[in-house]
Amino acid sequence: MVHQKEEEEGEIVEEDEGQANSAKEETGSRVNLKLSAQAAGQSFNATFPGWQCLHNYSHYRLGRIWVCWSESVDVVPVLVSSQMITCLVRFKESNDIFLASFVYASNFMVERRELWREMKMVSRQVASGPNPWILQGDFNVTLSAMEHSRFLNTAGESAYVI
Repeated sequence: MVHQKEEEEGEIVEEDEGQANSAKEETGSRVNLKLSAQAAGQSFNATFPGWQCLHNYSHYRLGRIWVCWSESVDVVPVLVSSQMITCLVRFKESNDIFLASFVYASNFMVERRELWREMKMVSRQVASGPNPWILQGDFNVTLSAMEHSRFLNTAGESAYVI
């Protein structure tokens, strides 16, 4: 098994993951792509012509969050941070509007506290209006140990999930 090391921006690193357990990982490896903001923009434009993209490179050097949309919607950024992008979304055809927050929380509890402060601020100042608020993403926190991806590995061989 090959472990990934810190990569330079724009470098593609392949990791050997050994025997795959699902059809999704049938090749036994995966490619981890980390791009600079400029390389990411070029790659996006080549892959999704006519689409637009909002990312958080200005707040996190590897741009962990990308919000992408087609020409059928208008997107207006409300808040962009290292852990969350919040925007107003309007469907052009129906004129329906909603608030959307896309989250990729830090692995560190201390840093996640800033995310919770941001969510409270959005809740009070923006989401309290007439439009629905969709909050989605990876919060990197679990309610119980059983929800963690490594639960069976850390709980011992006799552990099982009901």
